[in-house]
Amino acid sequence: MLLGLLCWLLMLHPARAHPHAWIDLQVRVLSDAQGQVTGLRQYWLLDPLYSMILLEEMREDAHGDTLQEKLNDIGGRMIRNLKDYAYFTEMALNGKPLAVRGIDNHRLNIERSRLQLGFDLLLAQPVTPTAQAPLHYQIYDPTYYIEILHEADTDAVSWDSARLHCQLQIKPPNPSPALVARAAALDINEISDPDLGKHFAEFVELRCE
Repeated sequence: MLLGLLCWLLMLHPARAHPHAWIDLQVRVLSDAQGQVTGLRQYWLLDPLYSMILLEEMREDAHGDTLQEKLNDIGGRMIRNLKDYAYFTEMALNGKPLAVRGIDNHRLNIERSRLQLGFDLLLAQPVTPTAQAPLHYQIYDPTYYIEILHEADTDAVSWDSARLHCQLQIKPPNPSPALVARAAALDINEISDPDLGKHFAEFVELRCE
């Protein structure tokens, strides 16, 4: 279970079928003064059940005297756990993978009675997506223990600069019946194929002028 906090917190009876947790995603494309893309600001809104479980466990386990101090402690643990897995994010320009410099401005808050993890994922070098060389990204848990999809009925992807004149396409996942059956056969304690989640991930393409 790659996210770490869910393995640590969830003491539930075994249940069949992946995923076992859900995240509603919002992304803001970050850019510099020249209009080059510098990273992705991500907001992960955890589903109500796991938010509730995490909040209850946090009262006992997290360091800090106030709620915000406890949120900061748990948020820091989540970010550290995600580091070894590239923060569940793959980015590419014209099909070539992009290196990441690191994380900035991470925070864990309560939003709509649910926990929301926010962070800026910064590229090692700024890039300029074009119509001929688009920017692509996918955000997913490789094991598919957690399903991560852009939040419906919102502007789930936006950009922070008027210099960016972009067209956006979010392509939904299209797993084969065999992959769906494989995910359905996994129980809560079983580790899936390391690339299972990629088949259930949305594919985002950004083409700019």
